[in-house]
Amino acid sequence: MELKHAGVLLLVVLMSVCSGSAKVIYVDDDATRANDGTSWENAYKYLQDALADANSAEKPVEIRVAQGIYKPDQGASQTTGDRESAFHLVNGVSIKGGYAGFDEPDPDARDIVRYETVLSGDLNADDPELENWQWQTIDDLVRGPSRKDNCYTVVNGSGTDQTAVLDGFAVMAGHGNVSAWYGERESPAPDTDAVCIDHSPATLSDGCDEDSADPEHNGGGMYNNAASPTVVDCTFRLNSTCSERLGGGAGMFNFNSRPTLHKCSFVENIAFGANATSQGGGILNIDSDPTLVGCVFERNMATGFDAEYYGAGMANIRSNPTLTDCSFIENSAEYSAGGAIANDEGSNMSLTHCTFSGNKAECGGAISNGESRPMLLRCTFIGNSASNFGGGMLTGGSPTLVGCTFKGNTATEGGGIWTDFRSSVTLKDCTFSDNKASSGGGMYNGGASYNDPNGRTVISSCTFTANSAYQGGGMYSAWNRKTAVIACAFTGNSATEGGGGIYYCGSEQTLTNCTFAGNSAAKGDALSCDSCGPTQPSNLRAVNCILWNGGGQIFNADGSTVNITYSDIQGRWPGEGNIDADPSFSDPGRWVSQNDPNQIVEPNDVNGIWIDGDYHLKSQAGRWDAETQSWVKDDVTSPCIDAGDPMSPIGYEPFPNGGRINMGAYGGTGEASKSYFGEPVCETIIAGDINGDCKVDFADFAVMALHWLEDNSF
Repeated sequence: MELKHAGVLLLVVLMSVCSGSAKVIYVDDDATRANDGTSWENAYKYLQDALADANSAEKPVEIRVAQGIYKPDQGASQTTGDRESAFHLVNGVSIKGGYAGFDEPDPDARDIVRYETVLSGDLNADDPELENWQWQTIDDLVRGPSRKDNCYTVVNGSGTDQTAVLDGFAVMAGHGNVSAWYGERESPAPDTDAVCIDHSPATLSDGCDEDSADPEHNGGGMYNNAASPTVVDCTFRLNSTCSERLGGGAGMFNFNSRPTLHKCSFVENIAFGANATSQGGGILNIDSDPTLVGCVFERNMATGFDAEYYGAGMANIRSNPTLTDCSFIENSAEYSAGGAIANDEGSNMSLTHCTFSGNKAECGGAISNGESRPMLLRCTFIGNSASNFGGGMLTGGSPTLVGCTFKGNTATEGGGIWTDFRSSVTLKDCTFSDNKASSGGGMYNGGASYNDPNGRTVISSCTFTANSAYQGGGMYSAWNRKTAVIACAFTGNSATEGGGGIYYCGSEQTLTNCTFAGNSAAKGDALSCDSCGPTQPSNLRAVNCILWNGGGQIFNADGSTVNITYSDIQGRWPGEGNIDADPSFSDPGRWVSQNDPNQIVEPNDVNGIWIDGDYHLKSQAGRWDAETQSWVKDDVTSPCIDAGDPMSPIGYEPFPNGGRINMGAYGGTGEASKSYFGEPVCETIIAGDINGDCKVDFADFAVMALHWLEDNSF
């Protein structure tokens, strides 16, 4: 991702350097002299005239455009009021806005905010200002009389390569009307149309004006077909599309294209469907692989009536966008799916360091993922909401999330993530905190009511803390879902009914080296097992875990299979190697009053908040301290050290490790607490001393023999 980011910056820099020898053409709507583009005094008044000049000139060419408003129907060869008119980009031509221009002290001064340069599709200058961002106001704008004369698309980049540059403009008020695009979608959404479509608050009879079958009438702000233009520091605002069949891409429409966007913004663009599917308020990609760096999507909308509306910020169909350091803020597909992004039909996008906040939808408040395999690396989901499923993310495909954070998201099911019944999900090093739902505060793992054996989830090294729900404060796992949870911590989660940590409903799950602490529920502070129907009891297997929550750790409602071994369980549980002893956490979390952090309260206290702790195990030989990033020694040693399954691989546990894995979330990792043998730790490693007790004896031979010829392949 970093290399691609650097590549975009290098491209922009090289273009700037090369422009020093390029022909320069000037545009200023205030210029009053020769208007031949040779200087600011003689600048063209209309951008279309400059483009015609550049098109016939030797390349490269740079067009400098002064502050002002420029419309595509203005110029020597243009017809006033022609909705088909657009600014067509040209290979080898860089168009740069934001200049002070003629009659300014320094006409070459450039500031795209101070000297805003607008490319406007409002040909008659009669679009009203939006008084609010409510559905009825949006409907009145998009289907009202003022937009009937706006051009279909403001900028057309079709057929260009990366040398066609648009830099420093506000692109506004394009209005596309279309009833078809290139290629029908195979399905309306990620199998959520039956449960995620609530439509708009009103059903209206009239649709969009002058609906057209011309695909170029998609993309109110910009239309790209077989194109790879470069767009830098541009804002696409208040563009719209209105369709009576299939349409979208109000800010930008990409078909079979690979544009590069750097530091661009998509603000308050509207993809509207009148009895029709509409997608991509900000961007719609079909068979396209755009690259976006540092872009912002804010308050875009996918809406309409009596149909489906997906991906208010971005919608992807058979597309693989790459996004780095991008933000999606308060976008809305309120009556359908994908408040920020909707992926479908094999759209395997890549997201790195992206932030999603305040987005909302019926399903998938931030992201709705269909039959796709996106990769998310160190992304953040904060305060997103879904009125049904998946406050942060709804997925029906096979996403992989690494180092992602879900905080303060809400939904009916799956406050952080909701998984569809056929999805295969991989989560690693992710954090779920303060998410809320009726089922699955942090995550609803299973999907709809189907008995599909192919749904699988692997969750490793993740943290679920202070999430809340009616059932499954941390996670709700259901409907024959096969799940492996490895080296995870569930702390301070709460459920008013069952499963403070995890609630199982007809689920098959394995827990390996997990820690449950400070969770609370009426039934099963850590785990609650139930059946989804009379023939689907849950099947739970756990090993090397710590369940220490202060009350009843496990609730088994109906004879589900619960097989736990080599674990520390408060109040005891039958099983080989199980113990009941204080695990000696470094700094256990606690419930305190939000009015007085020094006052300890019960988990169900209305003023209670969870202060998380440190769940490394105390050791006289050495415990990892995350705050100081160093090893410290304690005055006691946890009984959970060297107490895990002797047949479990010790993994990356540091020496001395006793030759046996620790219980809990840090067992088998490089942060596992060290083994203590009642005397100072060895200063040097002795050959043959497998368990680290400073002696080579039969204890070392026993460890070696136990694992002789062991196959630990996964």
